[in-house]
Amino acid sequence: MIDKFNFYDIYGYFIPGAALLLLLWLPFGLIRGTSPPSDLGSAVIGAVVSYVVGHILHMICTKVIPSTVTANGRRRNLSDMVVDEKDKNFAKEFKTKLADLIKKKFDLDLQIAADPSEEVDRVRGDAFALARHALQHTKEVSYAEQFQGMYTLTRGLTAAFAVAAVYYIGCCLSVFHNGWMDSVVIVVITISLLLADNLTAFLWKGGGKALENWSAAALLLSALASGYLLGQHLHPTAIKAAILGFCAMGALLASLRCFIAYKSFSLSFAKTVWRDFYSSIDKEPPPANDPV
Repeated sequence: MIDKFNFYDIYGYFIPGAALLLLLWLPFGLIRGTSPPSDLGSAVIGAVVSYVVGHILHMICTKVIPSTVTANGRRRNLSDMVVDEKDKNFAKEFKTKLADLIKKKFDLDLQIAADPSEEVDRVRGDAFALARHALQHTKEVSYAEQFQGMYTLTRGLTAAFAVAAVYYIGCCLSVFHNGWMDSVVIVVITISLLLADNLTAFLWKGGGKALENWSAAALLLSALASGYLLGQHLHPTAIKAAILGFCAMGALLASLRCFIAYKSFSLSFAKTVWRDFYSSIDKEPPPANDPV
């Protein structure tokens, strides 16, 4: 958790967490015809749970859906890639002037014309962090922070909708259950959660993209099995199971759309920091008593 509830908490934690809880509740409302509790106490508890769930979702997303991309056989930050000589996001003249400003301000060489090696990217990463810190010092980082909040939001929603989609599919499959499937599903949930837990431990130690994919698959498989068990408890009719099937398709499409938006916002965040730094380099920081 962090010390002060702010813009990032709402977009990065609370909204994705609340969205996931509402999506997981949907089968109850559809099959039982009930509405979520609306009293003040339930709302407060729901807000707290949403915030906590959002933190858990954020921790998973940062590993399973990283902001880096694969290029030349390794993972690279978008903030490093946009200043490559051959990259088309910025004009060559802008990148040259930006490199000169970075050199003058921080004595770091972006090496625009160099092959993008790991060492070059490390220097660029340091320069990007310093540029962002300089923007925060001059109060010029608001747009970049908004893009960061939006890419965190859409990344969280990508995961929430994906989990909901397979959860609904599992609930639909419960209509065709056989007695032996219940035991199989319980075993699948147990194995999936144990596998996800162990893979997560490896991921925090830098396990690589393959383990990230396996961890995501394990979590989705557990959501599928959980949906099946829920269906066994709720006994949906064929019509309501079909409606849930359509909801699963809608959730999957929403997940894909959120992922596309996430990639766009993460690129915009990187570009905005570089552009804002370039335009604000000669500005003086506001006085300490400035109300801004």
